[in-house]
Amino acid sequence: MVQDILCDTFTRIRNAVYIKSSTVEIPKTRITESLRKIFYKEGFIDEVSESVNSSLRFKKKVLLLRLKYKGIKRVPVIIKLQRISRPGLRIYVKHKEIPKVLNKLGLTILSTSQGLMTHQEAIHYKLGGEVFCSIWLF
Repeated sequence: MVQDILCDTFTRIRNAVYIKSSTVEIPKTRITESLRKIFYKEGFIDEVSESVNSSLRFKKKVLLLRLKYKGIKRVPVIIKLQRISRPGLRIYVKHKEIPKVLNKLGLTILSTSQGLMTHQEAIHYKLGGEVFCSIWLF
């Protein structure tokens, strides 16, 4: 049983990008569903399908994410995906203190009182919150 669903999700995405897999399967929860919406809106994934993983004893709903790559050499759109706040060390920031990734070329995802959102949306709505992850883009 996985204790930290976000760490598991990020590890699955990183491993899929490392082997240049076209799809990755993640468990469906409310937080991974909102993370999927952000990834789709920002253009990291092409499409999403939902299925039931019946290979285990219990049937579990999973999301199949189709990752994006650029060019003939299949350079991944996501270069680095790093978890910032973790269960043992939560990191909270105000909207003026949100870290900038790669001089605003990357993306930071925050958990606010209005749900998961990118750093641009959090600054626009003047919301602070827990810093979930940072993403380096190609």
